[in-house]
Amino acid sequence: MSSIRVGMILNEPPLPNISAATRSFAAIFETIKQREFDQGTRSPITLEKVFATSTDLDRDRAELMKNFPDFHQTVELHSPGTGSRWADKIKGLLMPLSYMSGRSLTKSFRKSWLENHFDIAHVEHLWTTYALPRKIDPDRVLVSLLNFLKTDLDAARPAINVLRESSRNRIIYSETQLIQKYRYFRVLSEEMAKTLRQIHPTAEIHVVPLPINIHDYEFRPRFHPTGRPIVTCIGSMFWPPSHAAAHRLLTRLWPEIKKAVPNSILQIVGRDACRHFNDFAKPDEIEVIENVPDIKPYFHQADALVYAPSAGSGMKVKVQEAMLYGLPVVTNQAGIEGLDAVHREHAMTGETDEELIRSVIDVLTNNELASSLSTQGRRLIELKCGPESVTDSLISIYQQMQSRLQLKK
Repeated sequence: MSSIRVGMILNEPPLPNISAATRSFAAIFETIKQREFDQGTRSPITLEKVFATSTDLDRDRAELMKNFPDFHQTVELHSPGTGSRWADKIKGLLMPLSYMSGRSLTKSFRKSWLENHFDIAHVEHLWTTYALPRKIDPDRVLVSLLNFLKTDLDAARPAINVLRESSRNRIIYSETQLIQKYRYFRVLSEEMAKTLRQIHPTAEIHVVPLPINIHDYEFRPRFHPTGRPIVTCIGSMFWPPSHAAAHRLLTRLWPEIKKAVPNSILQIVGRDACRHFNDFAKPDEIEVIENVPDIKPYFHQADALVYAPSAGSGMKVKVQEAMLYGLPVVTNQAGIEGLDAVHREHAMTGETDEELIRSVIDVLTNNELASSLSTQGRRLIELKCGPESVTDSLISIYQQMQSRLQLKK
């Protein structure tokens, strides 16, 4: 069988230094292209072109050249949107979140597709399916669902006005409509697969974890804190699950943790943290830190990550990263989704406030437990989320799709 030609559409460049999603994209991109580079014509797939949007084309092109000198030219970057503010607003009303693909990317991808450059289109974000040709054969499209906005928005506070409620409803409706147009899906967890079956009962679903470049994370085993124990919640605080996790920690968990471990400190860290939580800051007890240039030190200095949102779909990258760094994690099912973590082996898990509070106290006061969680948590992510195994799974899906397409002919 000849090499399967894949065209991939992303909503951001595959770079390790922009966002959680782009780190995942970079891990997939690098692994697939390195295999092509090593195997040459024997490679089962060829990633012909990656189409992505960028808000800073010159910067991201330079970063691609630096990070992937042998195959950066595979990535074609485009500005998002239409180039017109008012056109974007009108299009956004009719096609929510369509700015993620944009006019330039859509035009370029459709031209390449019509010229038969690809066998399969891999869309690594549901909202960039807008860039696909209108009459594309759905059996030639693999859609990666990284999350369900309906589920994630359940973690958000109620909309404060009619316009926001209307916008939320349009997004949820559009999400369902887009999903029902395609057949092949990659999701990150069995929980997501269950949700997808409710939306699209005839979908063909493959569960493939979110990849992460293991070697980018320096492991530091945790022992009993030598100074004041630090509890942290790290995430983009504008995103409903992260906001809900931080709010729960601040208002319902932290007061009891502080009573049990009086010298402990709480840190809320991430994008827009001050905007949402600065009113909770207290000298020498609660620090709220936002938009830091490097998040790594906050993982390294902490003694427990507490991330337990009321709702949220997909794998939580900050939980993955904490485990790779060796930081013990206290979470719930929504936080540990897709990882098959065992309580007291890989992470401390619980659903009620009482269970979570007890778990944090145990981590801060039990040296043996903290050390074991640190080691076993790292091992779990290595086994579950390494780019090599994820790439093997994706190639297998491409091959199944291509085999069925050939049978249709």
